[in-house]
Amino acid sequence: MARARRPQPSMPRNEPDERRDDPPSPEPGEAARYPRVRFIGETYRLLFEKNPLPMWVYDVKSLYFLAVNDAAVERYGYSRNEFLRMTIKDIRPPSEVPRLTREIESLDSSTESIGIWRHIKRDGTLIDVEVRGNEIDFDGHRARLILALDITERVRAERVQSALYRITQAASTAENLHELFRSIHGIVGELMPAKNFY
Repeated sequence: MARARRPQPSMPRNEPDERRDDPPSPEPGEAARYPRVRFIGETYRLLFEKNPLPMWVYDVKSLYFLAVNDAAVERYGYSRNEFLRMTIKDIRPPSEVPRLTREIESLDSSTESIGIWRHIKRDGTLIDVEVRGNEIDFDGHRARLILALDITERVRAERVQSALYRITQAASTAENLHELFRSIHGIVGELMPAKNFY
């Protein structure tokens, strides 16, 4: 009586998968220089453009925006064309530009940048943003892909929590009401205008 044979797993074949739109293999030595990400095909373009968080690509040398997604346009209030005529310095308060310049000079192609920054929306509103970025190749440009997470409310809540803690400390250490009110005035003044607080 013949015994049933167990089916053998088929070996993977080295055939191209038509469902994927893989970038071409880098030339020898190219991958070692810096990580490369190419925006190829509809899937990759949609992942960028339709991401719910603001994203952009900027040229490492000129600092001009090369691409921005829909969320960046909506969140910051600039049109896509306005963004593409601006540099990343244009969305920073002047006081943060020297820090930005130092940060960019310190980055190398393999560095993932992570930092907390203040950005300016088109209407002049300042927002606190956690920015993450990686170097990519974008249409032949040495560029960085950036994801920006608005943390304005989180930063504000942390400041209020810190202020409440300091007021509690002041209440337990002040020798008189005048000293306590002066301390509270200074603490509240860091959160909002408080010229006539006491």
